[in-house]
Amino acid sequence: MNTVSAERLNLLFEMESIKSNLTYIAPGVSLKVIANLGYKDQNGNKRRFYEEIRYKSNKYKNTEHLISSNFNVDCYLLLEYPNPKFNNYDDSFKSKGIIIKAYAIDDIVDRMKEFNRHLINCFGVNNDTLYIKSGKIIDITVYPTLYSTISFRPDIYESNNRREMGVRLTFNNEFSITVSAETVWPELVYRISRCDLTMLGFQMIQSYMSLLPGMAVTEYGEQNQSTNRYAPYWEDPDDIVNRPESVKITPRLSDEQKKKSFFDGF
Repeated sequence: MNTVSAERLNLLFEMESIKSNLTYIAPGVSLKVIANLGYKDQNGNKRRFYEEIRYKSNKYKNTEHLISSNFNVDCYLLLEYPNPKFNNYDDSFKSKGIIIKAYAIDDIVDRMKEFNRHLINCFGVNNDTLYIKSGKIIDITVYPTLYSTISFRPDIYESNNRREMGVRLTFNNEFSITVSAETVWPELVYRISRCDLTMLGFQMIQSYMSLLPGMAVTEYGEQNQSTNRYAPYWEDPDDIVNRPESVKITPRLSDEQKKKSFFDGF
């Protein structure tokens, strides 16, 4: 392994997350998807989001070892908005966000569609002036998590000296923005409703896949005792494969000597 490859693997191990913008909503407000690649083991150490387990198997006649790959990618949506309490004199962040996990998407989309069914009836025109009918106002709040809220209600905003139909979005009862009911709002509903977080997560790590195979192998030996041949992660496998603590590949066993692995059942 050359120096460049070693540096790439080191950076890959340190990588914590990948972010991608799904849609722009307003200045400082956007819908993002985040693939979280960092998680801890029982000792509090950072683990790689990709691991391989190498084990003995009699499933096939032409090999006695198999490898199973495991991905640990936690993917979720983030509605990011400006922090209304931000200042340059403390440790506050410029932006805040509302996390939307997969389990919350269906309920949020259902409420958005319910809002859409009543939205057009909320507006009226009198003497060529757009207005909101007082008896038709619908105000809906959704709860992506126990401690976060997104509210939406009909609104009117000025654009090029014209009154336009809008939707007022309020995040956590602390920041509000009015967006176009004809362009921005439908796009937001579409993006959330068509979101497959599992597929998005794998698409986001696709560019790193060529760096992964063979770089995070854990070998299961006798009595299912495991040894990580490639730990620590940034070491060259070729440099440590012959260490005493590494599991060595033994000569081919006869069928009677083989022990069926529990991995063969998958």
